[in-house]
Amino acid sequence: MSELIDIVSVGHAAVDLIIPVSEGFFQQHNLAKGATCRLSSADFDDLLQQLPEPKIIAGGCAVNTAAGVTAFGGHARLIARVGTDQFGQVLEREIDQSDIEFLERYDRDQRPSLRCLVLTTEDGERSFVVHDDFAEFYADEMRAEDFIGAKIGYFEAYPLDDLNGKKALEKALSYSKEFAQKTIFNLSDPLLVARHKGFMADLLQNHKIDGLIANKNEFLSLFEGATLEESLQQVAERHPELILAITCGAEGAIVQQGEQQHRIPPKTIEKIIDSCGAGDHFAAGFLYGVGLGLPLRQSGEMGTVSAAAILQQQGTLPTADYKQKLRRMKQRITQKLQQYRL
Repeated sequence: MSELIDIVSVGHAAVDLIIPVSEGFFQQHNLAKGATCRLSSADFDDLLQQLPEPKIIAGGCAVNTAAGVTAFGGHARLIARVGTDQFGQVLEREIDQSDIEFLERYDRDQRPSLRCLVLTTEDGERSFVVHDDFAEFYADEMRAEDFIGAKIGYFEAYPLDDLNGKKALEKALSYSKEFAQKTIFNLSDPLLVARHKGFMADLLQNHKIDGLIANKNEFLSLFEGATLEESLQQVAERHPELILAITCGAEGAIVQQGEQQHRIPPKTIEKIIDSCGAGDHFAAGFLYGVGLGLPLRQSGEMGTVSAAAILQQQGTLPTADYKQKLRRMKQRITQKLQQYRL
């Protein structure tokens, strides 16, 4: 496995069960709006039975970002696990159709595939509920050779909530830092940051990663009590080599490395069809640009283009039209890159 790989994406493969709910639903069921809540499998199934029939979409952060990279024509490898149940079959089919390299697939303990309730409200906010006891990797399944020849090793934070997942993530992070060109970590969720702030602070302080991706709320959770500007300045001063990308919703994104900082406005969209996966696809475009060696601003612009494309389709995995848009963009960028390097 020595061929050049654009990204090795590590995390959860999940089936999203999308259901619209009222504002009062969260208080009624003691759930946090705008974050990820974790329930026992029994409580998850009980909650699901009280809800209308969901719309089922294959995805998960690691899967979505890998699929975004292949949509540009890149090579993405996925390290995740699925069960042998019906949801695992849905995941496998969608992953294979996205041209993602997915070698070791199945959970060795025959646990079920991860399901994620995506609760949507009229204000456009998305809230997530997941269950315990699902397909997950183990530390002894992580292999150094999976990261050899990779431009980017990319990690979501969700496995931290499982002891085996955390150990596996730590091992994979060390392999990525040793063998991949860059190691990038996504904070993933504000409540995850609160639960694992020490782990994430250690990644920064001990230079275990080369870059950090987060949305504004996740980033502020890591720097509790500081404003956005103060937090950005802390990173610039304490970790000047760190590549930083912060998505800010309708305000676009901020990309930074040391004293270099760029505010990237969002792309104009006539109509948002589905907001699920926008952050994951921003990460895909941004990281693909970083892997190509593009300047920071141009990489950020690739992220906003990728996010805009996914917002204009149903589902989090790229359609044929999405792929055509991104590959045309890649062609234009590659031509500019050649001129830039000359």
